[in-house]
Amino acid sequence: DFTATASQTAFVLAKGYTAKFVYVNGLLQRLTGQYTVATDGFQETVTMVTGVPVNQYVTVIAVRS
Repeated sequence: DFTATASQTAFVLAKGYTAKFVYVNGLLQRLTGQYTVATDGFQETVTMVTGVPVNQYVTVIAVRS
């Protein structure tokens, strides 16, 4: 879980986890339409297409990979 700050767009997952679903304030987001996922080889970053407003809750459902 993350709490957005100042139109935050990037949310970094813990190493070893792969993002499966992303929710903003309980609403399921669509891959590529509302967010993308990139990896640097060690950990994934969920990047929202538009900034998430301040204090909105972002939940990333992830699995250990």
